Amino acid sequence: MHWAADRSERNALDWIVSPHTALADAVRCMDPEHASAAIDSAIHERVVTRRDVDVIIASLPATAARLVDGFTGHTESGPESLFVRRLVAHGFQVQAQVPLAGFGRYDGVIDGCVLFEVDGRAFHSGSGEFFADRDRTLVAQVFGIPVVRPSARHVLEDWPTVLEAVTRTVEDAKVVRRSRGLDPVIG
Repeated sequence: MHWAADRSERNALDWIVSPHTALADAVRCMDPEHASAAIDSAIHERVVTRRDVDVIIASLPATAARLVDGFTGHTESGPESLFVRRLVAHGFQVQAQVPLAGFGRYDGVIDGCVLFEVDGRAFHSGSGEFFADRDRTLVAQVFGIPVVRPSARHVLEDWPTVLEAVTRTVEDAKVVRRSRGLDPVIG
């Protein structure tokens, strides 16, 4: 538990701090990758705006600026945020939230040749979400585009396996696209 003077008293209740203060305190306590994921989650859940994040980051030590990048506010969950930034750290080119020819939006594309969906059970447990996810995977396969679908648990607890799976899938997809003379899917 943290005790702190509230940075945004008009947004605080009488016994808890505002989302702004809570996020600033969390960012100070977390390692950089989890702090970036917390920022993304707060934006996605509409707890704070992207503009609020800029104000919060400006109030922190200068090193906090590195927590905000081109993906800030574009990923839709903490595990997705970790997945994207970890792939970039390993040299992959990643685009987040990518539409495919009117057939739906994917969490993103890796190196222009592999789509990805990072699934959390809590948000993919109903039959509607289940079938919509499978529909998007089938559509991608119709276009010859592989889809990597790690669960949130895989990203959080078994990153080495996820990285190996992505690496192999991207390498194979590049070989197939080159042999067929195909341009990148997106990007």
